[in-house]
Amino acid sequence: MTIAMAVTIEILLPFLGFTEDNPYATLTVIIVFTLQIVTCSSLFAWYFASPLWSIQKWIQHLTTSEFDKDIFDRKIYNKNGKIKLRYLIYKNIIVDLGVLHDNLQATEQHRKKIDEAKLDWIAGISHDLKTPLTYINGYSTLLLNPSYEWSTEEQQTFIGEIADKGQHIEELINDLQHVALIDSPEQTVPIFFKTEDIVTFIQGVLEDFKMDPRYHDTQIIFEAEIEMLNIQFDPVLLQRAIQNILVNTIVHNPPKTTITFFISQLSSNEIVLKIDDDGIGMDKETIDQLFTKYYRGTTTTSKSSGTGLGLAIAYRFIQAHNGRIQVKSTLNSGTTFLIYLQKN
Repeated sequence: MTIAMAVTIEILLPFLGFTEDNPYATLTVIIVFTLQIVTCSSLFAWYFASPLWSIQKWIQHLTTSEFDKDIFDRKIYNKNGKIKLRYLIYKNIIVDLGVLHDNLQATEQHRKKIDEAKLDWIAGISHDLKTPLTYINGYSTLLLNPSYEWSTEEQQTFIGEIADKGQHIEELINDLQHVALIDSPEQTVPIFFKTEDIVTFIQGVLEDFKMDPRYHDTQIIFEAEIEMLNIQFDPVLLQRAIQNILVNTIVHNPPKTTITFFISQLSSNEIVLKIDDDGIGMDKETIDQLFTKYYRGTTTTSKSSGTGLGLAIAYRFIQAHNGRIQVKSTLNSGTTFLIYLQKN
């Protein structure tokens, strides 16, 4: 502005005839000075305030979950992808806003996927509850039919089917009861530690599992590099976590799949339970969603009949033991679950 005033007073005005002898010279200088102040102030405000206006509009878009970032990229960045000169003073804010934008967008997409999965889960769990109830009602009706006298063998068959379907409903309800435990990261799982031999405990869990007629087509092999090891754990929660992983392995693999359960000691403070199968494996998307609530994905052509909560429950139960779970899998190459537990 100083340069503009000097050029105007010393060069432009004398050239136009506004010299000291001109009676309007003083008034002209005042008018020109005022116009230059207004013009320079406007340019100053535009240069420094318009970026703030763009940033404010960006924040408003984020508050309403509008993630069209290209609108602001065209204003802020040049064709070479660099921040425009008048936006450089706000570079740190712009970079942080970009990170916030990406995080909020990812969170929103994840939320939508969870909502979609939850709706599918509600439909699926309703179907899964109705199916065994239909069998129970059907067989009960047959047994109560006074017009036909069933043989003892037929009655035993019907009662066995009713008991089997009742057990299936009980498992579904147990999963639903644990929803509250996995619904909030802040929710703590009640855990009651006992000191037991982990090797004997795992052998018992696997023997009970093998006795279940639903899984008679699956071969389970147990191996251990240690004969006995007393550690602290909650037998109920750990058994449930292992059973959920085994059921998931069986349900999502073809019949005759072989499962190898191996116990080894990693260090003086940690052991690992390795559940390995020779099944069809999983793709990356399935692995990424494996411990997500309500996810009922499957790598087989059959429809999953689980609640979609089994592995999420197993994950939280292992966390309650201050442990962790890892999954390694490749399509057509089997899957390995690794459960790490503290010895003390």
